[in-house]
Amino acid sequence: MIKNKTDFKRLIDLCHIRCGVPFKYQLSDSTSGIKTMIKEVGKNSFTCENLYHGMRCQIHCNKNKIQIFNKSLEDITQKYPEIVGYSTIFITKSIEKNKKDIKSFILDCTFLPYDKKNDRALNVQELS
Repeated sequence: MIKNKTDFKRLIDLCHIRCGVPFKYQLSDSTSGIKTMIKEVGKNSFTCENLYHGMRCQIHCNKNKIQIFNKSLEDITQKYPEIVGYSTIFITKSIEKNKKDIKSFILDCTFLPYDKKNDRALNVQELS
């Protein structure tokens, strides 16, 4: 458990995660309901979230260089220039708001096509 900055720095030393080097995903399991989940995990802590049918990706940013990796850990940056653009806007606005530079980050996310006009999620096949 991370309790303070010292523990966090130790965690970074142990994890060996670096921007630009994709890492294997932790995949979730589905359940038929909360009662089933509680029965399976007992008194252990767990997290539940909605499942979005999109494309799982990692966005790596190091010194303002954006790279996107898919679930197979392949670099797909060139296929999604709009995501690179949105990431750049995010970085710029964050720097302006927080008055601090962003050196690096890794975002584990799901790309989900969305129709703004009709306010609805689209099928993952519409991403390509």
